[in-house]
Amino acid sequence: MKHLFVLLFLVISINTIGQETKIKTKHPIYIGIETGFSASPNFSENDKMLHDLFGLTFNYFYTESRSIKIKVKYMSVEKNASSYYLEYGYYQNYDFSYKADFIVIPALYKWQFGKGNVKGFVQGGIYLGLEIDSEYEGYPMNYSKNPIDFGFSLGTGLQFPIISDKLYVNSEIEVYQGLFSRIPDSDGSEQSFFEEALTNLTFSIGLSYKF
Repeated sequence: MKHLFVLLFLVISINTIGQETKIKTKHPIYIGIETGFSASPNFSENDKMLHDLFGLTFNYFYTESRSIKIKVKYMSVEKNASSYYLEYGYYQNYDFSYKADFIVIPALYKWQFGKGNVKGFVQGGIYLGLEIDSEYEGYPMNYSKNPIDFGFSLGTGLQFPIISDKLYVNSEIEVYQGLFSRIPDSDGSEQSFFEEALTNLTFSIGLSYKF
């Protein structure tokens, strides 16, 4: 009888572990890396068109097709332009250059769709950008610099496995629209943020491992 209870305990334990494993398989976590480049849609002829980017990704599926996705990305931006600016009662002409390296942290909602091994997805959310290095050349002396950027991101992409059901390739296109000014207005006043803030398109490819 004692051995029967021990056997019954083992069967129940194995069944419980099996159910927990199924739950983990149904709602997996993906951790990965990505690389690619970013570009500004409104770059000028003096701007460098493409900039490298690198990132880490964390993706938790709370249903079969929906997940919360967090990224930490390193991105560079560059902008060159000319502007008139009111200073000491006179309009001064400035040729200015803005270059910066950012750590960008997006928090995204992701919806995945498709049948078979290849899955498509769309995602969107908000992001926080932190200047870790910057150059403001030719800017007016009274221009207020802000090391923080904030905005929203939208993207789409594909995902497919390359090793069993564990290692995946991800390819994404995203747009990042900032809300904080980085470009001086012609007369020193505030324009709409869509004209002054940073806009970046990113193209990336990466690997993620399913846990």
